[in-house]
Amino acid sequence: MEKNEQAVSKEDQGQPIEECCEEAPNEEKELTVIDKAKNALATGKERVIEFWDGNKHWIVPVAGAAAAAVAAIVKQAMDNDELKQENRRLSGEVDDLRQENQALNDENDYVTGRLIASYERHAEKDAWMDAVASDDLRRGGSLGGQVLRSKRDYIQEQEGL
Repeated sequence: MEKNEQAVSKEDQGQPIEECCEEAPNEEKELTVIDKAKNALATGKERVIEFWDGNKHWIVPVAGAAAAAVAAIVKQAMDNDELKQENRRLSGEVDDLRQENQALNDENDYVTGRLIASYERHAEKDAWMDAVASDDLRRGGSLGGQVLRSKRDYIQEQEGL
């Protein structure tokens, strides 16, 4: 028991024994955790250095290849982003052109319908003119002959083109 009493320092003699005992283990735990962390870092550092020294002949090329692969992947990702933006822009243009094409097709259908109707009216008018000119010729008029002669010249002119 005398050894235990001597172990207590003069500064701690005024403090109750429980306070002294409670503080000491906490400090030891903190120190051991810190010491363990320092030892682990030192050991890890030594292992990394040993690994590097033993394997640098292949680590450098592999690291270079990995860096080149990363660079290629990053470039590909950037190119993909640019292509996606271009694709979105072109998709918008395609939609605009599709709408314009639809409008032109609608206009073309309208104009074609009018042209067909015009041909039908023209054919009906020609039939009436032929009937009137023929009737005029039967009655002895000269105007019917002029109309039929003009129509014949027009048809020959169209066939000659």
